[in-house]
Amino acid sequence: LRQIVVLGGEFKTCRWSVIDNGKININGGSFLELRIGYWGNALINQLHFDFRKVTGQIFVTGSSTKIDELFLSQSSTDLSLTIEDLSVNYLGIYRFRNDKSFTISNIKALNGINESEFAISESFLGKCEFYSIDFNHFKKLYLKM
Repeated sequence: LRQIVVLGGEFKTCRWSVIDNGKININGGSFLELRIGYWGNALINQLHFDFRKVTGQIFVTGSSTKIDELFLSQSSTDLSLTIEDLSVNYLGIYRFRNDKSFTISNIKALNGINESEFAISESFLGKCEFYSIDFNHFKKLYLKM
């Protein structure tokens, strides 16, 4: 497995299409625009964000994008986040707070050997928008605000 770790830096427009089932950790950085799954697909084992030191616009997208574990935590006052058109086995949102836009749309459970899970815990989603998510497809649904 390959691993990408971003701890800081200033980035212009980044378009990533990761297909090697690796791990990505974004724990810092200022992004004009970061698009993961840009070319319509990505195959990622783990995609983890710790937003305390992250700013900018982030998109996780792609109609063929498959992510085994997508985990979002902490908050940034200058972050816009869009998660759309992808399949996940586990989507976890923990201690997340959005001051700018946060959109989750057209998310599907990833078919696999593991039980799929959609979990939101200890988060404040004041400006969050949910569209076209059929929670019945997830085997486990946890909402604890």
